[in-house]
Amino acid sequence: MTDQDQLLQVESWLGRPLTQGELLPVESLDVLSPAQLAVVQALAPRSAFVAMLYLRNIVSTALVKDLQPFVDEFASGCRSAQPKEWPNLALFERYAGRALSIAEKQSVTSLHELAPAHRAMAATLALREPTVALLYLRRVAPSAAADACDTLVKQLASEAESGPQA
Repeated sequence: MTDQDQLLQVESWLGRPLTQGELLPVESLDVLSPAQLAVVQALAPRSAFVAMLYLRNIVSTALVKDLQPFVDEFASGCRSAQPKEWPNLALFERYAGRALSIAEKQSVTSLHELAPAHRAMAATLALREPTVALLYLRRVAPSAAADACDTLVKQLASEAESGPQA
């Protein structure tokens, strides 16, 4: 069965064509978009197999041993396409002085993957309260080591205090 045949099967189960956003390849299950998660949520209770076909087509590096429990969480209702709000989001927003953007709340797998938006928010928080910045980085990059996050907080605070370099 070709990739195109698999996607046609997915569309048949969905009862509609997949959108461009739903077809965008991603590097891991951790970075699926809300639209992609909604497709999995729609398919999983009806056919875990078809949900796994869909995921194999957009997360080419994912292994069946990773896909099965992921899809099972959707099928059982334990997981939702709607991202859960961080329990300490209000704390971050209070210290930031504004609501966090979607980009600032996007999770990454390591500190090396932090986007400029993450770094800017962490620097803002580091200037106001380093502990809150550390907590923010641990929330954004949950697999990052605490000491690496602490080092980055100190670095960002130092850079922010000294201003832009010419």
